[in-house]
Amino acid sequence: MINGWPIAHHVLNGSLRDCQTLGGVLKDLEKRFGLGRVIFVGDRGTVTIQNLALLRQRGQGYLVGLKSVSRFNMVTRSVPPSSVRTASGSSPLPTTIQHASGTRSLASRSVSRSTKIAS
Repeated sequence: MINGWPIAHHVLNGSLRDCQTLGGVLKDLEKRFGLGRVIFVGDRGTVTIQNLALLRQRGQGYLVGLKSVSRFNMVTRSVPPSSVRTASGSSPLPTTIQHASGTRSLASRSVSRSTKIAS
């Protein structure tokens, strides 16, 4: 979106996994619209170590949904442990991840979802 208006959409081959689409979409947006920096919003199907690394490498922002605790742990383990600061207790406050590049990520778990999974 630019100023609240969508600028593009992509219809992809049904046999292509979600996690395989990010690189091509980023290249297309840069080529067609000259967008050097975007904020990627994706569902859990797009979240892989490789895709997160690609977004970071290109200086892109992102907001992604993570379904499970294992995915949350994957994201926080993909950076040096010394750069991860977790809120104390069972607070829903986010985990702050300070990257060497100076960027900061926030990861938060849903308390209600965690309770539902545990029961």
